[in-house]
Amino acid sequence: VTAVIAPPLTVDAMVYHMPKVFFWLQNGSVDLFPAGAFQQLLAPGAEYQILQWSLFTGSDVLANVPQWMGMALSAICASLICKEPQRSPQKRPMTVTSNPANEGLGQD
Repeated sequence: VTAVIAPPLTVDAMVYHMPKVFFWLQNGSVDLFPAGAFQQLLAPGAEYQILQWSLFTGSDVLANVPQWMGMALSAICASLICKEPQRSPQKRPMTVTSNPANEGLGQD
């Protein structure tokens, strides 16, 4: 609930995600700009989504939504992978019991 009603307050959001979005909003363009942090030079991904949500709402209140959408998609994909019982043992994703480094774990 907090992610939907409060703007992001994490260090990475304050240092490079949100400054990049606000710079774009201020200039009315997604052109390159002089960066104060190395991370601002990296290719934007979530920043484009945050920009869209900021333009839609007129504030940064929904800036956490792309991260939550990514988490939900990851959970859906993981559950779909686990639902495939027809896979042979050679094609199953690595688990704790099949990892050679964890030999013996999960066995009685």
